[in-house]
Amino acid sequence: MRKFITLNNVVYDLKKSTQKLEEFLPGWERDIFLFLVEWFSTSEIIEVHTSGSTGNPKLISKPKTALRNSATMTGDFFELSSNKNALLCLPAKYIAGKMMLVRAIELGLSLDYIEPKTQMIIPEKEYFFCAMTPPQVEASLNDLSTIKNLIIGGAPISAELENKILNLKTNCYATYGMTETVSHIALRRIGTESYQVLSEIPSLNGSDNYWI
Repeated sequence: MRKFITLNNVVYDLKKSTQKLEEFLPGWERDIFLFLVEWFSTSEIIEVHTSGSTGNPKLISKPKTALRNSATMTGDFFELSSNKNALLCLPAKYIAGKMMLVRAIELGLSLDYIEPKTQMIIPEKEYFFCAMTPPQVEASLNDLSTIKNLIIGGAPISAELENKILNLKTNCYATYGMTETVSHIALRRIGTESYQVLSEIPSLNGSDNYWI
């Protein structure tokens, strides 16, 4: 079980993440290190804010085991490993951003993070994996060529945007999932009609059992 993460070429553990919070940080960046302190703690429970898409937004608890299982599942699908770079451009307050951090920790990815906004400045660097919302993709169509694999979620992808995505060399996937399922449980390659259920879906209680 890893207790550190490489963020923007700096290695952070519990002590260094805690020290980072002593600095003046914008809210979106502070959320990253608040989560890391929570993740590196001895507690086996993580609290997550739901987005409100399935009802009123609320705070729910999830076992860390469920998040680890989800990270492994995505890692197997995309062949993520410790020699791969990834980009975090989603808010760490919600499950999609948290899972990017968990994947980096559990799979040993080198993760860069930037401010999670629609109009982003994407570093001129090759990334093997990234996650974005449809508005972010729409605003960054000309800057995605350095990203090999991109998952898109948080809102429906319009037919117009999907047609634009087809012109990219990036491997793009629509996701199906929610906070309660700890991120995505199925993926659809853009340009195809059917979602592919990931081979092993972590149970919602975080046990070692799987369901399809």
